[in-house]
Amino acid sequence: MTVDKIAAATNYQSESVLQITAEVGQISDVVQSNSATSEELAAASEELSSQAQVLEELAERFELYG
Repeated sequence: MTVDKIAAATNYQSESVLQITAEVGQISDVVQSNSATSEELAAASEELSSQAQVLEELAERFELYG
């Protein structure tokens, strides 16, 4: 292998590593976003559950005749 071929291969590998690094950064951003969304959904779910409990308690006060 000539020095030029080694240099070209090194440049190619360097560019590949930079692309991989950028993609890993994007994946990390998506994972962080998904984590935040999951936490928000969990909080909303707990709030809805609490509201459903209150609604159930209020509904128990009514008597149905039929």
